[in-house]
Amino acid sequence: MDNEVFVFGRCEVRVATREVLLSGAQRPMEPRPFELLVYLIRHRGRIVSKDELLDKLWSFDFVTASVIARAIMKIRKVLDDDGDTGELIKTVHRTGYRFMGEVREKAVPPAPAIVMPAAPSAAAAAAFPSSSSEVSATSGVSMPTTLALLPFENRTGSGDLDWLELGLLSLVVRDLGAHPRLQVTSIPSLLNALQAVPKEAAFADRADDLTRLLAVRHVARVEVHGGPLRFELRCTLVGEGRTESTMLAATGLPNLGRNLVRWLEGRFFPGEAAAELQADAGDSVLGRALQAIAEQKWTLALELLATVLRLEPAHLGAQVERLRALVALDDNAAFELGDALLARLREEPNQAAEAAVHFELAQAHVRRRVNDKAKHHLEEALHSAPGKAARESVISTTLLRANIAINEFDFTVASALADRAETLCNGNGSVFDQLRILSLRMVIEGETGSMVQAWTHARRAAALYRDHGVLVGQARAECNVANASASLGHFRMAEEHGEAGLAISRSLQVPTDSAVSAMLLCGVYRQLRKPASLARVLSILEAVDTGDAPRNEGFRLVGRAHYALAIGQVGDAAWKLSQAADEAAAKGQEMQLHFVLPLLTGALIHDGQLDAADDACRRIASLTKLARDRNLQGALWHSQAQLALARGDRERAIALLRKGRDVTPLGWWNAHARLDGAWLCIEQGRSTEAVELLRGLETWLDEHPAGLALSARLAHAQGRAGEARAAHARLAASIDGALPEWLAELGDCYEGQRVTELPRAPCVVTWM
Repeated sequence: MDNEVFVFGRCEVRVATREVLLSGAQRPMEPRPFELLVYLIRHRGRIVSKDELLDKLWSFDFVTASVIARAIMKIRKVLDDDGDTGELIKTVHRTGYRFMGEVREKAVPPAPAIVMPAAPSAAAAAAFPSSSSEVSATSGVSMPTTLALLPFENRTGSGDLDWLELGLLSLVVRDLGAHPRLQVTSIPSLLNALQAVPKEAAFADRADDLTRLLAVRHVARVEVHGGPLRFELRCTLVGEGRTESTMLAATGLPNLGRNLVRWLEGRFFPGEAAAELQADAGDSVLGRALQAIAEQKWTLALELLATVLRLEPAHLGAQVERLRALVALDDNAAFELGDALLARLREEPNQAAEAAVHFELAQAHVRRRVNDKAKHHLEEALHSAPGKAARESVISTTLLRANIAINEFDFTVASALADRAETLCNGNGSVFDQLRILSLRMVIEGETGSMVQAWTHARRAAALYRDHGVLVGQARAECNVANASASLGHFRMAEEHGEAGLAISRSLQVPTDSAVSAMLLCGVYRQLRKPASLARVLSILEAVDTGDAPRNEGFRLVGRAHYALAIGQVGDAAWKLSQAADEAAAKGQEMQLHFVLPLLTGALIHDGQLDAADDACRRIASLTKLARDRNLQGALWHSQAQLALARGDRERAIALLRKGRDVTPLGWWNAHARLDGAWLCIEQGRSTEAVELLRGLETWLDEHPAGLALSARLAHAQGRAGEARAAHARLAASIDGALPEWLAELGDCYEGQRVTELPRAPCVVTWM
């Protein structure tokens, strides 16, 4: 069916080549409107409902029927079929659409799967016998050729030309990206992969590693020699077990880049007419700007782009790159520029540029938590993307949309988008695509109660980083494993992976990752009652500078509070946590409040400030995401249970903890509710209830101080004196320093040194 050609009126629609002609002249049409037009033509004998169109054409998107109306409007504009009363497409009110044109179909013989005209050279034909048409064995559909270009090597001897490393590379990637059957790895993905590849390795070995990491078929190495009047370029192309080299010459580096584009296209697609590449007056300066962007030197990039735009004010590529830099700098000017570019692109259609502008505007809105606008732009980015849009670009757009869904606690949508990203990878995505999808799935599973599955995803991601030698991101992956491990009570594993994450981030000198790793370890060591280890990690956290003063202070306040709690200075901890909560509220950091406020409530209670603790509970209850976040609900009920216990109402405390057990997904707050509820039940002589609450918490009972204390208390209550003494001894040995007085008295009872009534815990056991 892809060989269909539909003719109606002045129009001709060629399905195989995705072309629309009006009176013989080609008219550009975006991918989704084109697919909609073809679908309506194929089903022209009936009314096609909006629901059917959404199901068939937007099955992976979460959109409303308004997207169909916009696509119909774009079709009518291309076909000169004006208004709802147009002759070709009829709008059936509240139902759908029907194609009304008189259609005749041209008989077109199927195109051969492989087109092999005479190659420019015998060597090229021998080296790349299948490059011109990578065909799927299962579908017969021609697949795009995939290529990774290494940073260009400056062999000119001129330091002034260092910009060719990534700048000239970016210009070549831009021009190659215009070919409908060629996909080139983006610069950021390439740079990530190169950090995992030994620099001193032979090119063939590096090419093998990059092929594996980036899921590409071909890798090219480029050296630039000569200058300043004449340059030479030496390219070595490796792929599918073949190697070919060439040498090209030109005056001026941009011309050299264009010659390389023509050569690569000729090798991959022999016999095809080469695309005409336009020379831009500011290409050399643009190359320097692109180098700065690749190095994330955003301010310098803006200065260089301003020079390009003075030479050529209408330069679309420079305007889009300027937008990217403004978004990276969080500059409000991005919104004005983005809107202006979209207005221009409505008059001068350019699908790739439009998709890029929408994506950048979406990121700008995400930074400001304006999710509705961000979702709108992501939807438009997906609809604007040309049919051959790079897979990694579409995956990035899909995953950003999924992250918004997670922030809105819409896990059904987030999970479906993760499924879509995996479909796009088609089992053959780059290692980085796999890692991004695993990270997304880990969060979704953790938030929806499948903590064991989240832990599995986290461990798989960390193993991928280690197995492939990818250091960038590995620290966060190790922290994810540590966090998931702690939630399941695997504290020895949490400590091991947390320390690994901290070591990696420090060796790479990535301040934010170091701060995150140190923060996590502070929490782990507070839970394990190891103030000496905590003090060591806190000293690292104090020295880290993330470049964001409020974030620095917030991290340090919470770290200091953990240490104060670990050494029993609850009043000091409460003061620091109150400061951290105020800082987070002032900056609109609600997720930080989700963590800080429950910790603050507990510190205030144990410092005897019950009225202030009441206020903290009310602050938790006022958080906008409480109704949708079951973990946050569990944190609130745990805080309220502590307050009830402090005021002597043990039955209410148990009821609240049971509620937390029943509603909160498996993880941190669920475990705390069950541990503390079990302790209170044991104190009231209800050991059977305690056993039921503790079912499934074996790792917590074996590795967490509160769990060890519970094991001893339950064994004593059930008359297993020897087990009680052994569990209490393990508890005493597991923590730094002396046990709290009431726990030490319980130990005496287990040893038979006291015959009086067992002392009751003055607080929940997880706060011992």
